[in-house]
Amino acid sequence: MQNFKIWLSAIRVRTLPLSIAGIILAGCLAHYNGYFDIGIFILAILTTLSFQILSNLANDYGDGVKGTDNENRIGPERAIQSGKLTPEEMYNSVKVAILISLGLSFILIFNAFGLNNFLYSILFFA
Repeated sequence: MQNFKIWLSAIRVRTLPLSIAGIILAGCLAHYNGYFDIGIFILAILTTLSFQILSNLANDYGDGVKGTDNENRIGPERAIQSGKLTPEEMYNSVKVAILISLGLSFILIFNAFGLNNFLYSILFFA
């Protein structure tokens, strides 16, 4: 359970609601205009959350490795700074977060464009 709390701290759960605010607003506008799709909405939220989590983990890793997060840091203690996670553990979590973010992005874009507009999906990725 303690390890779970460390990872929740590294993910910085308190930053996640702000990351989905734009998606919620876009969902409301889509619903108002008759274009709302619950599947795309959920995928967009998951994708946005994955990007925010990736950003938080990468920030912790970068600041921990560079030494920016040290004993003089003001604010909450970070995972690498505190020694609760090693730089290697954090780096591996960043790699996993990248894969999850990419996977969710691909699924979201293919669902948003549909099979009829497959070329638009490819163009979007390019």
